[in-house]
Amino acid sequence: MPDSPWRAFREHALRIYQDFLAEAPLRDPDAYVDPDPASTIGSSNPAVDAVTHRARELGAFAGLKADQSILRVGFTRDAASKLQTLRTEFPDADVQLYPARHTELELSRVQDEISMLMSEATDMSILSCGGQVARNAVTVGVSDVNSPQATVLRARFGDAVEVFEDEPIELLGSKDHR
Repeated sequence: MPDSPWRAFREHALRIYQDFLAEAPLRDPDAYVDPDPASTIGSSNPAVDAVTHRARELGAFAGLKADQSILRVGFTRDAASKLQTLRTEFPDADVQLYPARHTELELSRVQDEISMLMSEATDMSILSCGGQVARNAVTVGVSDVNSPQATVLRARFGDAVEVFEDEPIELLGSKDHR
């Protein structure tokens, strides 16, 4: 692979991570230690951050989910060519596609709008709202999936939302504490 700014960025990020590990405080000798911590996939892994950053730059990015050592990435357009770009620039990462219809930005806007509806609602029919990267949707918990509010959400946002029946959150101290 020809030298690219991403390769240099990735190598620099891995060096920082390895330096951090080298300076970590002494651990319990009986504690489990990952034999190759640089390969650990997680939200603080430099490879994940680098692939995510590059995928966003490629455009039409739907999100990235780390699943064990596999990085599942979604794009709404030209997914195959963008996947090839990521595999070329990050040959040590196991990058795979997941199907996506909505970009990360679109889903973020939908989630923000639904959160606003939740804060303005007086009937508490929308109980929860959260983004689901691998499902490429915003999940919305409602008190009744057949309610008019649930119907409006489906009509307004289409397949960008998945509506499900949720339980109301019980506030601490709300049971007979008078």
